[in-house]
Amino acid sequence: MHRESFTSTLEAARANADWAWRELYDSCAPRLLQYLRSQGAPDPDATLGETFLHVVRGIHGFSGDEDAFRGWVYRIAQRCLIDARRTHRASSELPEDEPSSAPDVASDVEARADEARVYQMLRALPRDQRAVVFMRIGLELPFAEIAVILGRRESAVKMLQQRALRTLRERGLGADRAAQPLPGRIHDR
Repeated sequence: MHRESFTSTLEAARANADWAWRELYDSCAPRLLQYLRSQGAPDPDATLGETFLHVVRGIHGFSGDEDAFRGWVYRIAQRCLIDARRTHRASSELPEDEPSSAPDVASDVEARADEARVYQMLRALPRDQRAVVFMRIGLELPFAEIAVILGRRESAVKMLQQRALRTLRERGLGADRAAQPLPGRIHDR
């Protein structure tokens, strides 16, 4: 979205225009859902829905440009993810992690196996390192934006990425792969 386009879309969303909400949702939801999956959300779709419920409720209090909006939405998603984990832990046993909820198609088997391996390795990282790697490499967010989303200093985010990439290399994800975009739909915009 262009700056003027985002501003007019935001104002239309505040006036409850369906097209504006659809555009805001479509611009954030696919990557946000991948982020929630990468972070091991117990029910990524439900967490995404809860995130946008909070976005709708809080849209009148938001001010800023498109980048600030995206950061605001990710901060809301992070809080919803924490709540979902707490609720899930309190109510049941954790399910097995699934690398993707998309249907398995024969032509995608090899790509899905590679994606599953990357997800498995990411899930083995500490939560903050996993979040930084996904936001930095998978979503291509700048360090400053990740720092705002996670509530940390930029230098701390850089250190988390460095440690995570070192761990991934040590566990078999080669240096050439550890610094490339993640496979499959994760990197797609």
